[in-house]
Amino acid sequence: SNTVTIDIVVDPSPVSGFTVNTASQCNKDHQFVFTNTSTVSAGTLQYSWDLGDGNTSIATDVTHSYAQTGTYTVKLVTTSDKGCKDSSSFTVNVFESPLAGFTANINELCQKNNQFVFTNTSSVAAGVLQYSWDMGDGSSIINTRDVTYSYIQPGNYTVKLLVITDNGCKDSAAFDVTINPQPVAGFAINNPEQCFGDHQYILTNTT
Repeated sequence: SNTVTIDIVVDPSPVSGFTVNTASQCNKDHQFVFTNTSTVSAGTLQYSWDLGDGNTSIATDVTHSYAQTGTYTVKLVTTSDKGCKDSSSFTVNVFESPLAGFTANINELCQKNNQFVFTNTSSVAAGVLQYSWDMGDGSSIINTRDVTYSYIQPGNYTVKLLVITDNGCKDSAAFDVTINPQPVAGFAINNPEQCFGDHQYILTNTT
C-alpha cells in the first residue's frame, strides 16, 4: 500500500471589534472616537473602516464628525497578514442641536413698576423644545416659552435661557438687564401753619 501525507495550515482568524466614546451625540461640536479593540492570536492586522457617510479610513483608531444629522452604521473589517477576515459594526446617532435665543423689550428700566418682556426666538430643525429661564436674581422659571418679569431690587442681572430637545441636546443664550434705583422724593417743613406777619416757611429737602 501507499500513503500520501499532506501538511495543511489553519491560520488564526482575527476578532474584529471597536468601542465608541458616545453612541448618540448632538450635532453641535460633536465628535465620535472609535477605538479599535481587534485582536489576533498570531500575526499582524490591517483595518478598513466604513464610517457610514461615504468616508473611509485605514487607521487603527478613528475620530470622526458627520456633516449631517442622522443615523450611521460604522463598519470595521479586520484582515490578518494571512488574509483572514472578520468584521464588526455599530450604529451611531447625530441629533439636531437647538439654537437658543430671545429678545427683550428693553435692557434698562427704573425700579418703580419695572417690567421686562422676554420673547423666545429659539428653534430646532426637528424635535420638541423645553425651556428653563434663570432670571439672574435667584429665581427660575421652567417650561415657559416667553417670560414677563419684574425685579424687586435695583442692580444688574444676567438673564439666561437654556433650551433642551427631546433628545437631550442643549443650547443657551444670555442677556444683561439693569434696574436703576428709584428716587424717593420728600421734604420737611418747619411749621405748616404760621401767622401772616413775619412768617417764614423753611422747606428742607429729604429726597
